[in-house]
Parts: sequence; structure tokens; C-alpha cells
Amino acid sequence: MGHAYIDFAADGTITKFVGKNELLLGRRLFLNASMSQVGEDSSYHKACGLLNNHNNVVVCKKDPDVHKILADKYIPRVRKLQSTIIATNNQPLRHIRIPDAQGPSEVAPLVCESFYYAMNKRKYDVQFAIHNAGGVRTSLNEGDITVADVAGKLLPFAVPIGMYQVTGATLAQVLEGAINNALNNGVEGTGSGSYPYTHNLNFQYIADAPMGSRVTNLQIYNEVTGWEKVRPEQTYSGASSAYTMKGKEGFDAIVNVESDPVVTNLSMADCFIELLTDQPERLNQSSHMVNSVWHKGC
Repeated sequence: MGHAYIDFAADGTITKFVGKNELLLGRRLFLNASMSQVGEDSSYHKACGLLNNHNNVVVCKKDPDVHKILADKYIPRVRKLQSTIIATNNQPLRHIRIPDAQGPSEVAPLVCESFYYAMNKRKYDVQFAIHNAGGVRTSLNEGDITVADVAGKLLPFAVPIGMYQVTGATLAQVLEGAINNALNNGVEGTGSGSYPYTHNLNFQYIADAPMGSRVTNLQIYNEVTGWEKVRPEQTYSGASSAYTMKGKEGFDAIVNVESDPVVTNLSMADCFIELLTDQPERLNQSSHMVNSVWHKGC
């Protein structure tokens, strides 16, 4: 954390500033994540000594009042979430931001599907969902999936989900802008986390095409008729996180809505937990979705 001493003059100007970043550590250092193994050899004690005397490290004693609040109020809730199994994954599902030789993320499209599922369950009549790759924080290992795995690891940001309406032309701009940003293609991007994953959308991205025309063959899935061509002038309803809906990180065009957007009280984790609770086998089922294709160009 940042720790600073600041003196202000009467007019608000800073007259003295002394500060630094500090890493807060407990008095014991453990060798494993479950905090059950403590070192005993000379290398361990040497490492402890170096850390204890480092200018940017503060060794903290356990505060009994804070510990009591954690033990009585929060730790039991966390333990319950850690033991609440909502699905079982038969094989690992990989998450990656930008698709590589092994393919795209196997997790992010499921997260998008959960937005679509949760919103439509509440009669919002959503047709597609988009989520930025950086909003998904980990892959899913084989085995039991708990509420804590989702809310604490996979989707730890308490960001609400919303609905918006855009034209087909705007939708293509949203996807292109997010990919351009992720790839630094013609723009100075903010990071690979903006790469868009979707549910009920299929498209191709031509990296060396002129800006504004890189997303082609954009299609949307209709539950009755299957895949349909997205019409530039037609309005479509989508679901994304409130962060994405603000036009962050290459998603600028998403603010060009056709009506006032709606933000719900559902978080990203709420949606994914609900999907797996209602459909615990979903992780082990194939999808009708077709992966978007990224062409580098000739």
C-alpha cells in the first residue's frame, strides 16, 4: 500500500511530501499457499532477515480486534462459499486473452453466455453478449467448481451487467475497436485485455484491411432460424459489463446507443454462478457458437 506524510500550506499547496510503497507481511512466512509449511534451514532464516530489514516491507502484528471480526463474520462465509459446489468440470478449460495457435479462450465465451442467460431469464430480451478478455482472470481446472472459485478467482470484480441497444453498423465498430486496441493495430492500445469474446455472434477480423472495415461476415444467432447476417441499419440488444458499456479500452463505439441503457444489480459472478447452478453440465457440453476468425492478412 502507499504510505505518505503530506504537509499543506494554508492555500492548499504541498510544502512537504515524504512517502513510499510498503508491502505488508505477517510475522511468519510460509512455503506453501495453504500456510502449513514453515522453513527451518539457514536459507529460510536469511530470507526472513532480508525481508524484515527491507525499507519497503512492514512486518505487521495480528490485531486481535480485526482478527475477531474476520473469524466471526467473514471467514465462515468464505468457507461456506468454498464448499458450495455448483458444477464439475470434466476437463480443463483454458483462458487466454488473444487467440493463439491453440485457439481462443474456452472460458470467456461461457462467461458471455451467462450474461445472455441471466438477462433473458429476467425478460430483458437480449440477443447477444460481449465481454472483454481481461475481465476473465483465470482458466478453469478439471474437477469441482465452487462459488468461491467463480466469485473469488474467475470473476472477482463486482461489476454489474447491463443491456444496451445498438445498430448492426455500430456493433461492427465495437468489435473492431476492441480488437484494434488489443492488437495495437493502427492505434496505441491500452492492453490485450480489451479483446472481445462474444455469445451469439460470429465474425471475421481482417487485420490489414482499412480501419472501419476490418470486421466482416458479422452474423447473429437466432434461436429459431439459426445464423443470420447482421444488418447495418437494424437495432440489436446486447449485454455486457457496465465497465465495457462506458466505452473503455477500445469499446468507444458502444456508447452510440439507440436507447437509454439499463444497468442491473447482477454482477458478472452472479451471472456465471446462476448459469452453472441452473445448468451444472454446461461446462461439459459443446456449443453452437462459431469462433471468430482473426486473419492477419496476406
